Amino acid sequence: MKISFHNAFNGVKYIAAAAMVSLALTACGDDGPTKSENIEHGDKDVSSSSISKDNGENSSDSKGSSDSKNSSDSKDQSSDSGDKPSSSSSVKGDQPASSSSEKVEVPEGARAATLEDLEKNMSLGEMFGTTVYLATGAKHGLFSLWVPDTAWIAVTSDFNNGVLDISKKTGAFSSISGPAVSDSMKALYEKGLKINFVVDNEELKFSTDGGKNFQKVGSASVKTTSTKMSKGDDLKGLRLTCANGDKKNVYTFFEGRYYVETKASDKVEAWSAGYYDIQRSYLMMVPKFFEGPTSSMTTLFVEPDTYTLSFYGGLKNECEKSAVEYSDVAAKDLVNEWEAVENGYEWVFELRNSGEYFITAVKSGDTKQIKKGVWSVYGDMMFLQASGCMNASSCTQTVRGTVSGVDPKVGFEYKHSDPDEPAMPTVWTLPQYE
Repeated sequence: MKISFHNAFNGVKYIAAAAMVSLALTACGDDGPTKSENIEHGDKDVSSSSISKDNGENSSDSKGSSDSKNSSDSKDQSSDSGDKPSSSSSVKGDQPASSSSEKVEVPEGARAATLEDLEKNMSLGEMFGTTVYLATGAKHGLFSLWVPDTAWIAVTSDFNNGVLDISKKTGAFSSISGPAVSDSMKALYEKGLKINFVVDNEELKFSTDGGKNFQKVGSASVKTTSTKMSKGDDLKGLRLTCANGDKKNVYTFFEGRYYVETKASDKVEAWSAGYYDIQRSYLMMVPKFFEGPTSSMTTLFVEPDTYTLSFYGGLKNECEKSAVEYSDVAAKDLVNEWEAVENGYEWVFELRNSGEYFITAVKSGDTKQIKKGVWSVYGDMMFLQASGCMNASSCTQTVRGTVSGVDPKVGFEYKHSDPDEPAMPTVWTLPQYE
């Protein structure tokens, strides 16, 4: 069988429009500047074990898929996703794409399930003629639905009200093509499915028909081996530098979140950031912010002793491991309206608890810049995804950078990659009032 990997995000344009302070905001498209700066963290060498990880034309790949020149060496696999990664806020549990605030009906005497009620691995019984399993891993917001070694769906969710929303808007699908069940699971993913979980008489139950009928969640166990890493938190605080010819991928892992750069001659060509976890011994990464070619989902194995990355077709790439020194930034400490005065421009940077941000720049009474979008914090990095810009022809769509010196009562520093003019300040403080 051959690999058929579909990169759902390449060439995506974000078409959006918004209104703000009586000015029309035109969506930022792909035509705007996409300059990338190197964003560095302090690091300390722990050990090294050689080099190399795939990349090719994608800044991250799905299981069974390495770079384009090696893809024919692996089994047939496809990956799919929605129209674009739906960025999310680190405030209120990172507000991932699958976030339900709707009222859910539960049986009398029962209650909506919480994350604490879920096991690491569970059985949801039979669907389309086979047993389907649900994995929660380290419970950092990434869930996965599995027909083992055949097809799987990864979704991000805050599991609010005990609801898990599985759809093209909330995650990504991947499979080893061939088995008919893969087509059935892809159809489920494309149509969408909401699973309601409740605790009734101390039993965890679920419903796939809007709460009309509930059945007991089954227990499941997954065999682990010494050759495959099985806990996502074992990657927290690590950086893996993996070379591929004259390019290299540099992965940085925070708690449940990752950031990866693809570099050539130390110049960043592409990057992505999002959710990660190891579930059923597979490392899965689902992007939420990105610049450049990016896959909808990466799935592979990590060898715990050597940090070799293994792909389904037998390809193995080794990486150098080092520790990353950083201080976690609490997103709640950034929620406020901040200001800066620089080069005659008066700036306001509003970071909302809802996960939205707004930036304005005024000079001599005239508004020169307005941006709006969504923001999130992973570790000490803040990401901005613009959905509307006043200066659409020169609007950088995605921005990332490191946050330091945070004092909720004073301000913070944000060393970012935004190249747009007027230049966005790096030091922000609270407004002063009399």
